[in-house]
Amino acid sequence: MCSVPLLTSWYSQKKTQNVLATYEQVVEQAAGDEIEQLRNQADEYNKKLWAESKGVREQSEPEQMEEYESMLNAEKMQTGMMCVLEIPLIDLRLPVYHGTSEAVLKEGVGHLMDSSLPIGGENTHCVMTGHRGLASARLFTRLDELKEGDEFFLEVLGEKLAYKVEEINVILPEEVESLEIRPGEDLVSLVTCTPYGINTHRLVITGKRVVYEEKKEEEIKKKRPSVREMIFTMIPILFLAYVVIERIKRKREKRNCEGKRKRNRNQKRKCKHYRRKKRKRKKSRRQKRKIQKTAKGENQMRNASSFDMFSCGIGKTFGVCRNRNRKYRNLY
Repeated sequence: MCSVPLLTSWYSQKKTQNVLATYEQVVEQAAGDEIEQLRNQADEYNKKLWAESKGVREQSEPEQMEEYESMLNAEKMQTGMMCVLEIPLIDLRLPVYHGTSEAVLKEGVGHLMDSSLPIGGENTHCVMTGHRGLASARLFTRLDELKEGDEFFLEVLGEKLAYKVEEINVILPEEVESLEIRPGEDLVSLVTCTPYGINTHRLVITGKRVVYEEKKEEEIKKKRPSVREMIFTMIPILFLAYVVIERIKRKREKRNCEGKRKRNRNQKRKCKHYRRKKRKRKKSRRQKRKIQKTAKGENQMRNASSFDMFSCGIGKTFGVCRNRNRKYRNLY
């Protein structure tokens, strides 16, 4: 049972890797004109959103929903993905989907509708949300390990965008002012629940656009060890080790006890006092059997008829006993 979370997490990672590989393959095979058209449409959408000066809106009309779902998702690119979020410091690479429904958040990261699309540019603020602490997937479980100055990346339509963490805030679910578009800035906010396992607040990590440098990305230390994940990984391993050690100890104790008994028996057999006691026990058993036999004979004599005893006595005198009851012959 302890290994179930590890197996489900491993399966989820393999599934995510396949989805990301499919997305990259589709983008590579897409024509340049189609990629450019998708980018222009997303840019116009962001400009329209900024012109409305509403930032993150509470509700959307059906027409806006249809327009939103068509962004960064051409007919020939029906992967359902908008982009790829990569955070090398915590070894995270996840697909980003439209919306924040429960089905989406189980598969990857959700893009908050009515926030800017993840293509960069001035007057944009893209908001991405993800679950934390799921047994079936890692997702944003280690997001709280990011610090100011760390970088994360977006891969959109074959282009990589770099963002540097500038703000880390903890807010209530209804406090959305920090998610609004800020004039002249290019921002991306990553949102998840906090504290871990309680989820009463929201952790918001906001990154500001910086120049992407491939060399710098390679220099980033990958797979920063997570104390929390190490603990959860070690618990089943330690439990199994404890069970194995206990079984070995029991077998060894049982073997030692059996060997000790054998050694004790051998030592007793060699001891003269033990042999003397053994002879006495044998002698007492023989005497006991003799007494029992004598008592049995006396009882038989009391119960026998006078004729049977007389006939057996005469027969024994002459060496012949004609009595059918031979059990009285040895009494004389």
